[in-house]
Amino acid sequence: MSKGPQHFIDEAAKANDEEDPFSETRRKNIAERQSQYQLRARKRPISPERADMFVDQTPDLRDRTYAKIMQEQLLTAEKEKIEKELVDKHQSGELKINRQAKSFAPEDTPTENIENTPSQAPRKKRI
Repeated sequence: MSKGPQHFIDEAAKANDEEDPFSETRRKNIAERQSQYQLRARKRPISPERADMFVDQTPDLRDRTYAKIMQEQLLTAEKEKIEKELVDKHQSGELKINRQAKSFAPEDTPTENIENTPSQAPRKKRI
């Protein structure tokens, strides 16, 4: 065994492991490029969630139940079906546009006594 290669190994072991020979050419990461002000801002704790003072006045958009979603889907499907039927009728010529719009003036309403309308009956209780 020769002493030459062992000499280089011992010299490398004695060298400072902390020293980076490429430190001058290495690219800095974002944290190293930040100023002290930016470093303090990054270490600052995130504020806790605050209570909403207007929670009773604003509806929660995430509050959609399965029933509401299904009703919306049924309504959308029915609307699309009706629009498709109207387009089909228009293309076949069955749909006619009435240019004479009726105006409903107050004198066209019946002149019966309005006070004679029946009062609202109490609702039936569901079982």
